[in-house]
Amino acid sequence: MLTTMIFISGAVLLCLIFILYHNYLLRQRLIQARLEADRSTRQNLKMQTQYFKLHAEKEWLLQEVHHRVKNHLQLVISLLNMQRGYIRNESALDAFGDIGSRIHAISLIHERLYREESNLTTIDMREYITELVGSIESGDFVAGSVGYMLDLDPIDLDVSQSTPVGLILNEALTNALKHAFPLEPRTFPQIHILLREKPENTILLSVADNGVGLPSGFDWATNASMGLQLIKTLSDQLDGELQMENQPGLMLTLKFARQQQHTPVV
Repeated sequence: MLTTMIFISGAVLLCLIFILYHNYLLRQRLIQARLEADRSTRQNLKMQTQYFKLHAEKEWLLQEVHHRVKNHLQLVISLLNMQRGYIRNESALDAFGDIGSRIHAISLIHERLYREESNLTTIDMREYITELVGSIESGDFVAGSVGYMLDLDPIDLDVSQSTPVGLILNEALTNALKHAFPLEPRTFPQIHILLREKPENTILLSVADNGVGLPSGFDWATNASMGLQLIKTLSDQLDGELQMENQPGLMLTLKFARQQQHTPVV
């Protein structure tokens, strides 16, 4: 009987020791798991801190790039204007003026990107077009008073599309101001600019004037000026559909698909 009691007591003691040892191991594992979790949390916080630091640096660098590009373009425009002061040939003067106008259209895009703090990849085309029209309205191409009607949707475009669109609009406006309105127009000169977002991410841009329109028998291959050829080339770059028609005056219509915007990766 005594032997049996001793055996049972020993068995119970061994069970207690096993349970205590098992609890000890379990507690050690929990402590180790907590330490690993804390270490992982610190690493995640460090990685997040580095990510936000790199993101902020990238944003600053992009802003700085746009600022420098804008300043360099402005310098080129100033040099062109300075050179024009030494030119007496009218054709050369017009060519320098056209080049300066095109560079200015690109410069406005980089200026808007530099001013943006939250978005450095897209352009608000309604604000951009309004600013571009204002700069052209006060430029050298205006021989008299011209009325502008702006019917613009709030559309954001990627830089890769806003630049050719800005150049197309610049060419359409300067061409209209130089050629659409004779010295003594029969009606008050007007230019209507329309920007619409259509279904299936299609963008519609039209520029219409009430001027003299294209001459009869106009042919792109033989009659198109450099400005019109540039419009055609930029439209092809956008994979757009370009139409020009007299109604009276000239109406230029461009349809193209909005480029899908991708989230930049840091």
